[in-house]
Amino acid sequence: MSEFREIHNELKRRRAALERRLQLIADDMRRTQGPLDADSEEQAIELENAPVLDALDASGHDELAEINAALVRLSGGEFGECSECGEDIPIDRLHAMPTARTCATCTT
Repeated sequence: MSEFREIHNELKRRRAALERRLQLIADDMRRTQGPLDADSEEQAIELENAPVLDALDASGHDELAEINAALVRLSGGEFGECSECGEDIPIDRLHAMPTARTCATCTT
């Protein structure tokens, strides 16, 4: 675990930042800052943003799930092991993509 401490801390930082971002998106989707603007042009812009917010919310939740899965693998001692071939995932790959489940060879 000590060799992965930096990655563990980075995953926790990413998770916290992502949870904050998802909360802002959720607040915006529920319009907690107030109702739609009275200006019809402004309303149109706000309504056009809804699909973008939905996509950001979905991708954020996907990323959050990947981060949580990586943290579970870390705590379970399975982190850094390729889920396909069982070989160690190179540390450089894990630093670049800490949620990686496979080595570069098995990814292709």
